[in-house]
Amino acid sequence: MAIPAALLAAILGAATWILWRRCTSSPGRLDMPYLQFEDGDDSEGRYKTQSQSIISRGYKEYLKHDKPFCMRNPLEKSRPIVILPFKYLEEVRRAPENRLSLPKHLEKNSILNHIGGPEMSDEVIQAAKLNLNRALDRLTEKLQEECIAVFSQALPSNHEWTQTHLYPLLLQAFSRMSARVLVGPELRDEWQKLSLGYVTTVLKAPGTVRAKYHPSLFWLAKYFEAEVKEVYKYRKQAAQLLEPTIRARLAAAGSPSSSRTEGDQTTPDRPEDAIQWLLDAHLAKGRVPTPDDIVQNLFVLMTASIHSTSATALSILFDLMDYPEALDSIRSEMAQVRQGCEKTMTDGVNTAIWTRQQLAKLVYLDSFMRESMRVHSFTQLTVQRLVVSKPYTFKDGLTLPVGTTISFTNNEYNLDPDLHHNPHASVLDPKRYLDGKDKLKTHFASTEDTIVWGSGSHACPGRFFAQDAIKLMLVFLLRRYQFKFAPKEGEDKKGAVPATEQGTQRPPDMPMNFNIVPNVMAPVMFKIGERAADDTVGAHVGYM
Repeated sequence: MAIPAALLAAILGAATWILWRRCTSSPGRLDMPYLQFEDGDDSEGRYKTQSQSIISRGYKEYLKHDKPFCMRNPLEKSRPIVILPFKYLEEVRRAPENRLSLPKHLEKNSILNHIGGPEMSDEVIQAAKLNLNRALDRLTEKLQEECIAVFSQALPSNHEWTQTHLYPLLLQAFSRMSARVLVGPELRDEWQKLSLGYVTTVLKAPGTVRAKYHPSLFWLAKYFEAEVKEVYKYRKQAAQLLEPTIRARLAAAGSPSSSRTEGDQTTPDRPEDAIQWLLDAHLAKGRVPTPDDIVQNLFVLMTASIHSTSATALSILFDLMDYPEALDSIRSEMAQVRQGCEKTMTDGVNTAIWTRQQLAKLVYLDSFMRESMRVHSFTQLTVQRLVVSKPYTFKDGLTLPVGTTISFTNNEYNLDPDLHHNPHASVLDPKRYLDGKDKLKTHFASTEDTIVWGSGSHACPGRFFAQDAIKLMLVFLLRRYQFKFAPKEGEDKKGAVPATEQGTQRPPDMPMNFNIVPNVMAPVMFKIGERAADDTVGAHVGYM
């Protein structure tokens, strides 16, 4: 196939520009230690899976002494990433967006803007931080219905130990709950299927583009790479799916019956989903969004949450299976709180209706979830920003050139025995947050004394939704089923994990660049739970 003359000219021009840039410019100098692997093997592949060893050394040698260091960035070979000590955290939190930018960091780090992917916007932040969080009280019962719909079909009521993989089930449950919140019940099924395919493609495509193209030529990928073309295909399909709904809602936007009542309450004829929230946000600024605008906004929310939340739920389940005494206590807590829930019948099964207020009473579960994420965090680095517009100088004189990515270590801070005043800080303690006087520190979604969610105004806006969704999934799974790790080769398949081995059975996590994920391929064993006998109706066990 012949390349159009205009495109060929653009390619040649870009190539010339790249050569000129390489000859005339280079990243600004960083006045700090640059750490590498100590054994002499500094190959690129090691940074994708072994960066934690360098971060740990840098924390002990520099960060704990209030000194920054830098190291190779697996996603950007030409510029090291700077890791700052915590004395700079407050200054970074307060820095204006036009100097230290999270959106620009995300754009540069993900290169989604070069492959047709979604971009963060004010409308997306408003929908997640304000509208979604305000609506959670009203949405909890609907989320529970979606949770039951997935798990009741995917997990049979087996009375014998049966092997399965939990991650695909958690992914299906959370993506269905998310679809219900994003597009409503009518479009839920089609959106869930489409968006799962989109997220898989949009997360895979950047790796292909980085491997084949110089950064200045990323824009060419949409013409040649099948995965990038697939991203645009999903966008088009999603826009076609949502277009009739968006047209109808725009037509009704001027109707008095569509307006909100005082206090942000939803009128019976007004949809309660992210399509509506995003339309309202765009219209409030005098803009009439296209279907593709809304689709891209929704895809931001899906891309940011779907795998991270599902993986976090899996990680918590792994830890619960590894600490059976805590699991027993949490099941007891669920049973006690459940007594205050209203009851209904779902498919002939006795089911409690969990409100958000009831979920908040699961204090032991909250504490365990928080402790699990402290010990098994999903990222090695957090509170990341990009220096933009001009070099940034901190109050103590440290100056960083434009284009520098800065961050703070997450794991080392979480597991530091000196900071936690506990020599066993690296060991999961199910009751660590139960005895404190500050109840905020018990909550899974709290940002008190942690940076796992980010920090300041850029702390993850969807963390409360993730918290409630994970709790609903755990209530269903833990009340209805028993779980244990699948036996290793040569072990008795019917044997239980000895109590003396608690805390040792969890499969090792898998580092990926600066991310950390639980082993999503690890099989587990499950069977119907004996403890739910009080919920039985006939031969059925209560769903929740």
